[in-house]
Amino acid sequence: MRKPDPSDPSVAFSVDLVNAALTELPRNRSALTFLRWAQESWPEAFPHIFTANNPEYNKTAAYWMARGLWNNAPLPANKFRPKPLPDPKRNAPCPCGSGLKHKACCARFPSASKTPSLNLWSEFVPTQPEEYWLQVASQLPMVGVSAIGAWLLERERWKPLVELLEPRFTWVIEANRPALRLLANGIYNEHWGGQRESTIRLYLRLSPNDNHGFRTEFIDRLLADGEDAEAVEVASRYPTDMYAEVAYGGVLGLYRLKRLADAEAALASALERLPKVADYLLAEEAAEPESDSRGLAIGGDRQAWLYRRTMRDEWLKTTGALDWLAAVQQAGPRLALRRGAKNWLTDRRKAVQERLKGKP
Repeated sequence: MRKPDPSDPSVAFSVDLVNAALTELPRNRSALTFLRWAQESWPEAFPHIFTANNPEYNKTAAYWMARGLWNNAPLPANKFRPKPLPDPKRNAPCPCGSGLKHKACCARFPSASKTPSLNLWSEFVPTQPEEYWLQVASQLPMVGVSAIGAWLLERERWKPLVELLEPRFTWVIEANRPALRLLANGIYNEHWGGQRESTIRLYLRLSPNDNHGFRTEFIDRLLADGEDAEAVEVASRYPTDMYAEVAYGGVLGLYRLKRLADAEAALASALERLPKVADYLLAEEAAEPESDSRGLAIGGDRQAWLYRRTMRDEWLKTTGALDWLAAVQQAGPRLALRRGAKNWLTDRRKAVQERLKGKP
């Protein structure tokens, strides 16, 4: 009888088999014990996969399937990196255990000994409890951190997610970016339901430079919910920001908190950077400017109009806010800075610079 090709499509990986293999990996520190375990247990445990009448054929298929998984698996004993086995020599005993030379055995089926390229992290992560991943977090490569982060986010496990991510993240370190992008994609795609604001808050904590610009939406939401103090705190992290939501959102929050000297200084700064926003907020009516094919111009009419469309109602329902804004605008930004708490802006800039340097 012709020996079957162990890589024949009829001998296919199954979810149950892969899960069993990956669950076993942390218990086996050597390839030999793992491969023996697969040969001895898989044909009986997965008869729908190993269907040959000859038990030796099934053992051979189990060996090469297990070898392919081992060569791609994130091995705990190797700091969760794969450690592929070397290709067998033609005149060496065939590693399948047949007793024949490799050239007279599995080498006759080239695809059998060719290891497929697999990313097993998404399958590997759920086989272990989250406590295990937190214990070994310092050893994990970034591809593993991203997979574990996706798993925790899917289960809405916020506290362990922070424990996993927070110690290692700043955006400027390129290796950290995949997991931050994972978090950002979840925000973009509305994966978190009622947890959206919590997720943005977490993202800003892990990535204080906010390369994705989530602070704009977040500040608007905080002001709409009456969370003025937090809106001011978030805006104060970006004292020279060119987003209208940040510059004018911080002003509105300070005004609502009756911190008028600080509000006047912040507004003076906002008027210097984005004067058109105030014009559009104060106008009784404002036609929509034409879109620019090159994108949104910072400091332009469309940016100012978009902010008005989103947030003018919040300014209107804040008693006296627009009248006060008009008075400060008329006085002029530089005069307001001299009259108001001009040190507020300087202090905030210094605080941000210190934070970015990693100082407490």
